[in-house]
Amino acid sequence: MGHFPKIDGSNLVTQVTIIDDDDIRGNGGEYTTEVETYVGELLGGNWKQCSHTGRKRVNFPGIGWTWDASKDGFVEPKGDWRDAWTLNETTLKWEPPHNCPDDTQVLTGVTWTPLEEEDKKDSDGNDARETLIGFISAIIGLDNDDYVACIVDSVADSEGLTYEEILEDITSEESQTDAAAEAASIACITELSPEEIMELSEIGEEGNEADEPVEADYSLPAVRIGLMNQENDPIGSFPEIRLGIEGAVNYINAELGGIGGHPVELVTCLQNSVPAAQECAQDLATSDLISVINGVNIWTVAFDFYGTMGDTPIIGGLPLFAADYDQPNARYFNGGSVQVYSAAARFVAEDLGVKKVAVLVNQNPAATAALDSGLAPIFDARGIEYEAIDVPIPLTDAIPPVSQAAAANADIVMLLAAANE
Repeated sequence: MGHFPKIDGSNLVTQVTIIDDDDIRGNGGEYTTEVETYVGELLGGNWKQCSHTGRKRVNFPGIGWTWDASKDGFVEPKGDWRDAWTLNETTLKWEPPHNCPDDTQVLTGVTWTPLEEEDKKDSDGNDARETLIGFISAIIGLDNDDYVACIVDSVADSEGLTYEEILEDITSEESQTDAAAEAASIACITELSPEEIMELSEIGEEGNEADEPVEADYSLPAVRIGLMNQENDPIGSFPEIRLGIEGAVNYINAELGGIGGHPVELVTCLQNSVPAAQECAQDLATSDLISVINGVNIWTVAFDFYGTMGDTPIIGGLPLFAADYDQPNARYFNGGSVQVYSAAARFVAEDLGVKKVAVLVNQNPAATAALDSGLAPIFDARGIEYEAIDVPIPLTDAIPPVSQAAAANADIVMLLAAANE
C-alpha cells in the first residue's frame, strides 16, 4: 500500500489515505506525477505520495503538516509556542534555540533565559515574595498587587512557610498550598474595589466557558483513526459515508479542540473487491491506529475480517452479516439490514396480514444475508409465501424484474437492493 497526504490550497495536509500497490503500479508507479494525478481524479483534490518511513518526501506527515515543493518534503508544524525555534533545512523539523536548561536558567514564556549572577539572590525572601506576587498576578489576570501580596503573606503565615518554599510549592506538579491560597483569596477580598470584585468574577466565568470554538493543537501527536469503505464498485459504492466522517473529523479538529487537544487524523483505505478488502484490512491492522471505522464493506464476508484486524477496535454504523453481531472488539450503532428487514417482515406479517410477498433482491452478500437472516425466518414462521426475484448488477433495465414481481400474484412487493440499483 502507498500513503498519500491530501494538500489544501495553503499547502497544509488535511488527510492521509492509502492506495493499493496495484493501482499505483498501474497508474505511473511510485512517486510519479501520473499516480498523484490518478489519486486526485479518484478522490478529488491535490495529493502527494510519501513514505511511511520518511525515505521519500523527508517526513511521514500528519494532519497540519506543510508541503514544501521547493524541498520536495513535508515540514513539521511549528506551533505558536515555538516562536524562537528554527527550522532544520535538512530534516524539515523545528529545533529549540537552547539545549535543555540547567540550574542557572529559568523558563520565561516560551524561551530559556540564562540568569545573571546578581539575579540569583532570594536569601532574604524579598525577591521570592516579589516573584510570587508577579507570578500570581499574571495567572489571575488582575492588576492589584496589594490583593495578591495579602494572599502571599497570609499563606506564608498560616502555613509557616518561607516565600522561597511557597514559590517552590506552587511551581511543583502537586502543590500543597492550594487550600490555604483559596482561603486567603476570600479573606483578602477587602483589598479589592467593587469594580475589581466584579472583574475577578468575570474572569472566573470566562474560565468556565466552553462554548467558544477551540482548534486542536497540531503540535501534539495526532489521534490516528482508520476508515475502511467500499467505493467505485458497481455492486455498491458509498462515498457519502467517507464524506460524512471527513466532515466530522474536520469539525472535531476545528471546533472541539480535537481529542484532549490532539488532532484527529483519518487514515482511509478504499476497496472494491475481495482482494482489495483483504489488503485494506491487513494494512489498517498494522498502521498503529487506535480504532478502525468499518463503513459499508460487503466483501469482508469472504475472509476472516475480524481475525485480520486482531485486537484493533472496530466501530461501525451498519452491520451486514451474522459475524458483525457477535465480536468482542466491534461495536455498531444500529441493527443493520438483518434487523431492519426482520422488523419489516413482522410489519408485513402482523400489521398487513398478507399471504404472499415478492422480494426484489440483489445477488450480493449483504442483500442475501438480509433475506436469509431477516425476512425468511419471519415469513417461514408465519406461513407467508415469498418469491425472491433477482435484480441484476449492474441494472441496465428495470422492466424485467419489476414485470416478474407484478406477475407473481403477490399481495405486496418488497425491495432489498443496493442503493446503486
